Amino acid sequence: MTASRPTLLMTRPEVASERFVVSLDPKLTERVRVVTAPLIRVVHRDIALDLSGIAGVIFTSANGVHAASTATDRRDLPAFCVGPATTRAAAHASWEARQVGQDAESLITGLLAARPDGPLLHIRGAHARGDVAEVLTKQGLTCGETVLYDQIAQPLSPEAQTALKGSDAVIVPLFSPRTAALFQAQAPARPVTVAAISPAVAQALNGPADWDIQIAEAPDAQAMRALVEKLLQSALPG
Repeated sequence: MTASRPTLLMTRPEVASERFVVSLDPKLTERVRVVTAPLIRVVHRDIALDLSGIAGVIFTSANGVHAASTATDRRDLPAFCVGPATTRAAAHASWEARQVGQDAESLITGLLAARPDGPLLHIRGAHARGDVAEVLTKQGLTCGETVLYDQIAQPLSPEAQTALKGSDAVIVPLFSPRTAALFQAQAPARPVTVAAISPAVAQALNGPADWDIQIAEAPDAQAMRALVEKLLQSALPG
């Protein structure tokens, strides 16, 4: 009889999925089947980024960093970022990167406390959480927003569908509420284990009662690695 081999189903864009899988313990990943089936395709909008009169930019994802870095040559502004991964991406792209919070809510709280001088600009995708610019402006910190990329929904790949229709364990890390909703809309009614990066991601799911939804201890890559490694270890035979 063939031994059970759990599947790690990655739904982020390919580069982000590969980066996350490489960060996991290879002693675990070599014993599981890794399937990458991006549910979102990021497409940059072909527009110039006008930073005239802007005193700082806000990045809430690495996708925003990449889109902005393509749309402008300017790097002389402070970049207020969510989480270490986005901050590293901004620093790598030569922005004056500063981490302010772990999610949109804590970013808003941090910026309102710091009150940086001058207007800010939130650079984001077509789908975003938190209404960052609107909330900051209502609280007296002027902030505009520019949509520099689209997140186009993609169907689960045939390989992912096959894995989900099988009997082996499937572990699905989910990193955003939208990806969670897209996954749920396509997933068959069978038990899966979900690793959610935040309560907001978990709340976007109302899947079958036999789904095991686990939430990372913090909304960052390090906590997600720890959670996914724990779930893979539990799913492996022996």
